Amino acid sequence: MRVNIDKAGRVLKNKLGLILRRGSDFILYAIRSKSRYRIHSQFVYEFIEYVFSKESLPSKAILIEEWRKQCKKNKQSIEMVDYGAGGNGSTRKVKISSLVKSSISKRKGAFLYRCALFCGAKEILELGTCLGISTAYLAMSGATVTSVEGCPTLCQISSAFLQNAGFNNVKLVNTRFPMIIEQFLDENKKFDLIFLDGDHKPYTLRYYIHSLCNLLNENGILIIDDIRYDRKTYRIWQECSHEAHPLLIVEF
Repeated sequence: MRVNIDKAGRVLKNKLGLILRRGSDFILYAIRSKSRYRIHSQFVYEFIEYVFSKESLPSKAILIEEWRKQCKKNKQSIEMVDYGAGGNGSTRKVKISSLVKSSISKRKGAFLYRCALFCGAKEILELGTCLGISTAYLAMSGATVTSVEGCPTLCQISSAFLQNAGFNNVKLVNTRFPMIIEQFLDENKKFDLIFLDGDHKPYTLRYYIHSLCNLLNENGILIIDDIRYDRKTYRIWQECSHEAHPLLIVEF
C-alpha cells in the first residue's frame, strides 16, 4: 500500500509541476517582453476573444467532421513515408484510422479557421497535410491554402477528399518542408498565416521558426502545434520566440 501511495504522490507532483511550469512560462514572458507583443496588448485581447468565440461554423465544417468519422472507421493500411520526429524518410505501414489521432480536433480546426478570418488571410501556408482535416478548416476561410505533405499516399488521399468537398482553393504540394521553404524564400513569397504541424524534431524547429518568419507578411501569424512534444523542443521554442519577430506567435 505504501508503494502505491508513493507512486500516486509522484504522479501528482509531476502534474502539479507541469501546471506550475506552464503558468510561470506565461508570466515570465509577459514581464520580459519589450517588443510589440506588449505594445499590441489590445490586439492580442481582440485576437483571443475572436478566435475562441462560440459562434457557429460554416456548413462545410459538417463535411470535414464527416470525413473525420469516415477515416476513424477506415482500417485500410497504407505505405506512409515519415519525415517527422523519428521518421527520417522511413516507410512504414499505418492504418488510416490511426492517423486521425494525430489530426487536429474540431476545436482546433475552428481556431485555425477564425485565425485566418481574423487576420484577413489571403495566402496561407500549411506544413503537414496528413488527411486534409486542418487544411479544410483553413480553406474554409476562403483564402488560398498551399499545403505541403511529404508522403505521396497521404497527398492522394487528402486531395480526393478536398476536391470532393469542394475546396478548390487548396494547392497540395508533395515535397519535404525544407525544399519548399527554400523555394519560397528564393521567390520572396509571403503568407498571411503559416501553420506548422509536422516534423517535430528539436534540431529542425529553430530553422523552421526563423525561416517561416521570413515568409510572413508584416502582420502575419505563425502557428506551431506540439511545441511541448518534449522538453528540448519546448526549450528551443522558448529561445526562438524571443528571437523571431512576427506580430503574433500562438502556441496551442
